[in-house]
Amino acid sequence: MIAEGNDRALVVESLRDLLPEGVVSSASPSKPFEVTADELASRLLEWEKDFEEGSPPATIKAVRADWHRFVDWCARHKVAPIPVETTALLRYLREAVKDGRRLSTLRRYLYSIRLIHRAAGAPDPTHDGIWRQKWKVILKRLSTLERTAPTQATPLQMPAVAAILAKLGDSPHELRDGAMLALASDTLCRESELVRVVLEDIEPDPSTGAWTLRVGKSKTDGLRRGSYRYVSPDTKARIDRWCAAHGINSGPLFVPIGGPGKAPLQLQEGQRPSSDEELQHAVLRPREVARMFRRRAIAAGLPEGSSISGHSTRVGTALDLDEDGASIQDTMAAGGWKSQHMVLHYTRRTRAGRNAVANLRRKSTTDSGDPQSPGDNADA
Repeated sequence: MIAEGNDRALVVESLRDLLPEGVVSSASPSKPFEVTADELASRLLEWEKDFEEGSPPATIKAVRADWHRFVDWCARHKVAPIPVETTALLRYLREAVKDGRRLSTLRRYLYSIRLIHRAAGAPDPTHDGIWRQKWKVILKRLSTLERTAPTQATPLQMPAVAAILAKLGDSPHELRDGAMLALASDTLCRESELVRVVLEDIEPDPSTGAWTLRVGKSKTDGLRRGSYRYVSPDTKARIDRWCAAHGINSGPLFVPIGGPGKAPLQLQEGQRPSSDEELQHAVLRPREVARMFRRRAIAAGLPEGSSISGHSTRVGTALDLDEDGASIQDTMAAGGWKSQHMVLHYTRRTRAGRNAVANLRRKSTTDSGDPQSPGDNADA
């Protein structure tokens, strides 16, 4: 038995009791597929090796979870997972909708299922002639249930961040949490990026003298080219106070305090962690970032405190930038986004206040010198 871990896809392992002896084939004449079970396993094992070596742990974990969920469903309903018939896949997706899944989740399920079918050389179940119209029915159902838009974290914008920071004192936990919150607000870092920050990643820009954070590993940067984010003087001062209080001279910046915790990671000056394993044993977990942000927001008396997540600063600063007139491209660069999709989603309400109609109305009001009140033309 192979031990399950974040760096293993375990696709073949999940199929161990589901592949028939002899030949695996498609029941549909329109989708010819015939291969021995041994050959199918060999194809998938070779693909697994390449996939695991070339993909981030989070991607491997997501594909594994999605695929295993699908295989479990197939086992319960006595359905062949490879190659899956289009009608069976549609049934699986309809049941997922009944279970409360959103469109983004269904698309992720489809990505994983299609990915592994391609790896197996099996026909894509979404290429069947009935797929398009049946999928539209599912989309319409999701729209009716208002489950098509991505969920969005409650934003923590500059005034809210300032309110939280103003409530913090000089205890070790407050110094650490204040430094992390301020850095998250400046850099739009994700939880997973924040916990990986080492002191050596914060350095001055020789051309401007401003401080920057090098984000060396990111969800959207599989090749680890790295990116740089701005760090304000106030945030750098908070980091310095935290480091001085906790004796941090190098290595991981946001470490556990007290309790059994994790063993501190000892690095020489200028040395960086050599592996993810080293960091995992020395820093906070990503989920602990969300708990800390939420706890501090509640303590500061923010009405939305209980709904704060680890991505709230990321969304909040994106809104701050948009309200300040930053371009989509500038906001993408500030937060490390590779496409406009999520930025447009986060800022869709604030951008409505500056769209063409808003500009036309403001211009009309300015030209006439007679601003129209909401009650005017009530009988029109």
